[in-house]
Amino acid sequence: METASSPQEPKPRLKKLLIFSAVVILGLLLISAVYFLFIQEGSPKTRDKEQKIATQEAQSKTESKFSLGYVTAQEGLNLREEPSLEANIILLLPYGTQVEIVATEEAWYLINANAQGFVAKEFIASTKPPGTALKVFKEEGSPFNFLYPEIYQVSLKQTDNVYEYYFTGGDSFGGFRVEAEDGFATIGNYALKNYPGSAKGSCAVQFAASRKECEQLQTANGTLYLVLFKTTLHKISYLKTEGGVLTDINNLVFYSLVVR
Repeated sequence: METASSPQEPKPRLKKLLIFSAVVILGLLLISAVYFLFIQEGSPKTRDKEQKIATQEAQSKTESKFSLGYVTAQEGLNLREEPSLEANIILLLPYGTQVEIVATEEAWYLINANAQGFVAKEFIASTKPPGTALKVFKEEGSPFNFLYPEIYQVSLKQTDNVYEYYFTGGDSFGGFRVEAEDGFATIGNYALKNYPGSAKGSCAVQFAASRKECEQLQTANGTLYLVLFKTTLHKISYLKTEGGVLTDINNLVFYSLVVR
């Protein structure tokens, strides 16, 4: 004779089946989640490889930022504001100038020299060309950057608004002196008022593209340049020392001098 509980006997089996199904479903979900993360993140080996590549690329960019090059154009190389032959010329970099390559843009390099700008890649070599290389003078406290032959050492002496740059090395000594005065919109009649009787002429050398005005005077103490950068008048003269005046060197420096 059947009892009242007989029809309920299948329930434990159904319960086990439900539990088993739930475990299987959870397992499948877990496997799917792990697989998804694996695909998204990559395997440990893949991640290590990607990290290594990223590190190498970063190191390559850092190294290229500080790589050096030299101007090989015999007549000098134009430093331009933009990577285009139509762009404004900042200044002319003489043959042998040492430059710091910052970046590459197609047929151009973005470089640092005494100023930053673009130069044609074809005229920059990784090795120093024959002859004396030109280095850039950059020093804290100096209002100027300029080029100078590597055979010399340059030192700066500053007193208030007067800057004296001394060149030593080789068989000669010399340098130049700069006195700065602010508050000028133009040179105007400054030379006539302050240096009466001095022969006046145009600048025989250039002071980069940032100069506004330039006059050359022949005073009783020698050649004097009046150069206006923005609103500051710079009175630049040669320093005469025991070894003589480095006129050629100073002309080179003046030609490449840039206000910081």
